[in-house]
Amino acid sequence: MSTIPNAEEDPAAVDVCDASNIDKIWFALKGECSISSDSKSETCKIKKVKDISHLWESKQSLRRTDRETTGYPSKEIECIKQKETKNFHPIKYNSECNSGEQNAQETRLLSGADSDDDSDEETMPPGVKTLRLQRLSSLLQSEYKTDRANALCDLKQEIHLLHHALKGDFIPPLSIPPPYNIQSITLTHKQYGATVSDLAKGDHVEGWEQWERTFVPVTKQFPRNESESIKVKIEADNDRDRSSAKQRLQIILDSLGTSLFQRIGDSSEQCRSSAIDCLQILCLSGLDFGKHIAYLLPAITSRCPDAQYDEELQIFVHDTEKHDFYKRGGAIQRQDQKNTLERDGGPSFNVKEPSEELRYGLIILLECLFRSCAHLNVVFLLDAYFSDIILAVQTHVRDPFPKLKIVAAKLLVQLLRFPGWEKGAKFYATAIARATLPQLRHKNSHVRVACIALLEASISVPDREKIKGAGSAAIADLVGFREENLLPIAAFYKSECGITVNVLAELVVDKNSNVRFRCCQMLSFLICCLPDRYDFQQRLLPYILSFYNDEHHRIRLQAMEAVKNCGQQYEAEHPDEIIERRQFGVDGDTRCNHSGKLPQPFEQRPRIGARLFVRGNTKRFFSALIAELRNWIPRTRHQSAKLLHTLVIYCEEHLTMDFHNTSSGIVKALQSCITCNDKESQSLKFSLECLLTTIGRYVDPATYVKLLLPRIVGEISSTTSFSEGAIHSEDSCVANALALRCLMKGSSSRRVLSHFFFILSALSSPSALDKFAERKKRLECLETLLTLFETVKGMSLNGAQTAYFEETGRICNPIALINSLKDAVSNFLVDDNDAEKLGAMILQAIPPEFNAQVTLQVTV
Repeated sequence: MSTIPNAEEDPAAVDVCDASNIDKIWFALKGECSISSDSKSETCKIKKVKDISHLWESKQSLRRTDRETTGYPSKEIECIKQKETKNFHPIKYNSECNSGEQNAQETRLLSGADSDDDSDEETMPPGVKTLRLQRLSSLLQSEYKTDRANALCDLKQEIHLLHHALKGDFIPPLSIPPPYNIQSITLTHKQYGATVSDLAKGDHVEGWEQWERTFVPVTKQFPRNESESIKVKIEADNDRDRSSAKQRLQIILDSLGTSLFQRIGDSSEQCRSSAIDCLQILCLSGLDFGKHIAYLLPAITSRCPDAQYDEELQIFVHDTEKHDFYKRGGAIQRQDQKNTLERDGGPSFNVKEPSEELRYGLIILLECLFRSCAHLNVVFLLDAYFSDIILAVQTHVRDPFPKLKIVAAKLLVQLLRFPGWEKGAKFYATAIARATLPQLRHKNSHVRVACIALLEASISVPDREKIKGAGSAAIADLVGFREENLLPIAAFYKSECGITVNVLAELVVDKNSNVRFRCCQMLSFLICCLPDRYDFQQRLLPYILSFYNDEHHRIRLQAMEAVKNCGQQYEAEHPDEIIERRQFGVDGDTRCNHSGKLPQPFEQRPRIGARLFVRGNTKRFFSALIAELRNWIPRTRHQSAKLLHTLVIYCEEHLTMDFHNTSSGIVKALQSCITCNDKESQSLKFSLECLLTTIGRYVDPATYVKLLLPRIVGEISSTTSFSEGAIHSEDSCVANALALRCLMKGSSSRRVLSHFFFILSALSSPSALDKFAERKKRLECLETLLTLFETVKGMSLNGAQTAYFEETGRICNPIALINSLKDAVSNFLVDDNDAEKLGAMILQAIPPEFNAQVTLQVTV
């Protein structure tokens, strides 16, 4: 064997007996060997290799002697090694540890970590590696808490270092898109790209055969997401050589995996935390967990609260005794409905893991495991444990820790969207959606946002056999729906058993804008993309229309875009109805007033498909919305008025149908505002006045004049009085006069002119302006007369007579009506200053030509 070079032959040569210089010799000789290897001197290369071999034997012999003497390597060798080593970082030792910790530190280096660099591991005998892993495994099983904690701490540091050595070869986070989106929906459409104007020009002859209706079956409108851009499937490159760090991590997992899994249930919180951290890093390192899943998942689920699934009721059960009592007919509320009544998402529950941070770590560990399997395309290994994973994760959505709720909800979203688990997700979709409803009332806005995403994912799980969303049955629970004649028997014994909560209505008016925006996105998705959306559009439409009046611009745009998409779908699915309106130009009543500016957020008239879509789904809730104008909650009254204002823009002339009920409900709400006369009532009164002005643009005066004038003058013979004994109170007459005034403001001047003399005759009659009439009634009638003259301003008297004759077929005496009005105004009490001012304004507003004789000119 070659001797070690002396100091004269080699500058790096020193006394090998000096333990502090051994590593210097090692690195110096290695450096020279690498330099010499570039040259062609084979003799020098062989000499250096022999010297390095001799030095290795001397070094190992000295270290064995040192271990036998002190129990751990000398301080000098460790200091030199830490300063000189650059490519490999062994775990540091604390020389001040007690004797119990020294035993654990002897086994700190794994897979050759006791050497100074990577080349030492290759020369280390396999028996030494196995011996050290067994020693660490025995420490993890030790009955002493300190030994287990120290071993886990050292192992955690080693895993961290090896994980960072992967140099960015990490598993990406989960981001699985929903199964349906607006781009994937194939609409029924026309193949030929012509327009109606082309048909009118006569250029359609050649292309008319191509203008055929194409039909796309519903089953083909929602194809499976097989594209690689949508499906989360990352092929692992098995042919590529694994890095040294990944090989060491795999050795650690294979050798110590079982011991780490057992430490998840350790009595020490510190040991449980370290074990969970180690397993999280191992999962994110892209290792092979195939033979360990059978041991890892039971260890995780054993630390999760117990839960069961009732397939018949499609709910999760956390208290078996109470649930059995409920199914036997006991006077107790269903568990998921009981939790909804709690503002914080339900009462607390017993947990097996007392530390909320460790419960959080368990869910993160499950997420890391699923990410690893999805990254390597081996999710099928988890198929047998799908039910256990769903039950374990959904129980943590009920956890009191808000941060844990958010992580559990996000993980469930990815589990439900994974294409390979579509059939399993369909089985639990409704139960998950119902279990999410209580969390939508949580005080933390981040929890509400995460749970809205979970509710959307659970409802939209594809049920391709029935062509529907697997969890769509939970929409009825979301809006708190219950049949009118259905009441639980338990409600006769406990009042809370008969209570339902409209959670969606609370989300629409949530104080946090992010929650409202996410709720608007969810409703947009359900109303546009859900396969069975036609069954729920009538229930969801009023809520998405409520976002039209939101204070944030992005929320308004999102809601309007959703209704626009629904309109496009309606046009594609009802082409015969649309093509007739567009081709013949029959789009609305010609008597409507489309000249004025629409209220915000409308910048232009909605497209025809959107208008027809909203009209077709409005009748079911329109009457209920009118009734809500007199709700005892002020906020509800304001929201109802705003929503009704939005519906008017879409319904247009279709409001004429059942307008007697519509006008009656609005007038009664106005009457309540006039009677109360407080700040809230005045604000609602202004909203109702704007609403009536908009209604006047689409409802012809021939409809509302005959309904309102008899109520103003108090005709007993009127069949539309809706008053007991045909006696109208002062507030009722004032409210009807105010409604008439607002409606005339919105109507076109030409249509009001047709009823000018009829309105003038009624409002100038003694029952309206006589001195025995109530003061508020006289003032409101004068205001209405003033609005009447301002509306027909610029119109000729001959035009008024002609329009009146065409409308009624009768001839009137306008001069007599004007004189009657002047007499009524001049007979006001002189002490009524307000009436005097209004009377003077009316006399000034009368056109001068109305004082002269005119002749009737009828245009035939």
